[in-house]
Amino acid sequence: MQKIIGPPREQNLADWALPLLKEKKLLDLADPRLGDYPVKGFQKSAMLAYHCLNRNPKARPLMRDIVDSLEPLQVAHEVLSERKTLTLIAD
Repeated sequence: MQKIIGPPREQNLADWALPLLKEKKLLDLADPRLGDYPVKGFQKSAMLAYHCLNRNPKARPLMRDIVDSLEPLQVAHEVLSERKTLTLIAD
C-alpha cells in the first residue's frame, strides 16, 4: 500500500508546502498519483509558487509575470502530449 504524503485535512496547504519549498524538496510536493509529468516544468512552477508565498506582498510576482512564467510550461506540455499521441498511418 502506497502512503500518500500531503497535508492533513485541516492544515493550510501553503503552511504545509512552504517548508518543502524552502528546503527545495520539490519532488516531495508532487502527488504520486500524477504519474509521469515533466519534472523541470514542475520544479519551475513550484519555485514560482514559492515566490508567490513571500510574506512581503510587494516582493511577490505580478500576475502578468506569473502568466508569462507559466505559459511556456503549458506550451511545452502540449508539445510533449502531441508527441505521445502521434499515430502513424500506413498505406
